[in-house]
Amino acid sequence: MKSEFLSVSTQMKPSSFTIPSSATLLAVLFLFRASALAQGTVYLSNLGQGSAGGLGVGVGESLAQPFYTGNTSAGYTLNSIQLFMTAVSGPGPSGGFGLALYGDAGGLPGSLLATLSGPDNPSAQGVYTYTAAGISLLPLTPYWIEATSPPSSPYYWWSIATATSFSAEDGWGGKTTSPYSLILSGAATTGNGLGPLQFAVSATPVPEPGQLAWLVLGSATLFCHKAQRRRGRSPRNTASQ
Repeated sequence: MKSEFLSVSTQMKPSSFTIPSSATLLAVLFLFRASALAQGTVYLSNLGQGSAGGLGVGVGESLAQPFYTGNTSAGYTLNSIQLFMTAVSGPGPSGGFGLALYGDAGGLPGSLLATLSGPDNPSAQGVYTYTAAGISLLPLTPYWIEATSPPSSPYYWWSIATATSFSAEDGWGGKTTSPYSLILSGAATTGNGLGPLQFAVSATPVPEPGQLAWLVLGSATLFCHKAQRRRGRSPRNTASQ
């Protein structure tokens, strides 16, 4: 019985399991990293702070809040900006709220870079998300978030943080010294914010050229590996087994 068992065992076909090559493993790792990056990272936020009231957006006034991007040399792609708004009391506005991204011009909002998409009536207390597609952010560069509403509109209230600290990644930052934010009337500055307005910025780092090459190589390696496995499972080979 023992010899028969050994005879049968030695005639078993080799396992079809193969150890992936190092190139395949690298490809999987890089593609996994690319997938994770595509989901975006919250690089800057003070939404975890308490609220010290709000500043008004309306009656001909807008609010502008600066932030600074981080160290990734190839820059970033903007995913979204979130605002924490406090509740409107009494007869409130009926819409027309908007959010836009501006460049910097000597410490003031400069050229318009993008108008973001999101709720146009953030009158209830809560966090509101605004998005834009294909907006590139340079590294180590100041930008401005500006909130507006129609000149005749009653105020919306953008929350002021109780502290000047931010949760930040990769060297990003917010304004932690006065003036923390700006109250604007048309193109003129009419006042300074009492503290940083509450917001968060989510972005995706742009891969370095070397990382792009690895991602292309990884994709090609996985494609070839899958194609080779499909050829190994052709009907002729399957029948011969």
